[in-house]
Amino acid sequence: DGSIKIFDPCSCNEIVDIKIHNGPIYQLIFRESTVISLSKDGTLAFTNFVTNEVERKIQLKECGIIHNKTRMVLHGDSILIGGSNGLICEYNLSNGKFIGNWEKYHHASITALSACNHTVVSGDQNGLVKIWHDKN
Repeated sequence: DGSIKIFDPCSCNEIVDIKIHNGPIYQLIFRESTVISLSKDGTLAFTNFVTNEVERKIQLKECGIIHNKTRMVLHGDSILIGGSNGLICEYNLSNGKFIGNWEKYHHASITALSACNHTVVSGDQNGLVKIWHDKN
């Protein structure tokens, strides 16, 4: 329903319910005190789970249609999102601004995305896997 719910682990009672998105949430990433959520409504939200406030919300126009197989990953000071258009969209993690698209080497929706150190691996719905190395 577009909400993030936090439960007490001992009692299993819901202690927080924050309505963030206008559609289902497809993926969550925790980073320090922030939950980054990706939703079907085409937005990326940064929510502080200490204050229970949405810090910022970004409309992901550059990534194509967001669907339940769209994936995101943290990579250095960026967040990468694999789009339905075969692009990898890069956003600045600290301010949420769009940095740019990586080269379009996928001709289908990106359905897998992983990052470790200076390497990113992407896979698409046709089974094509690409390994990307940073120049750093």
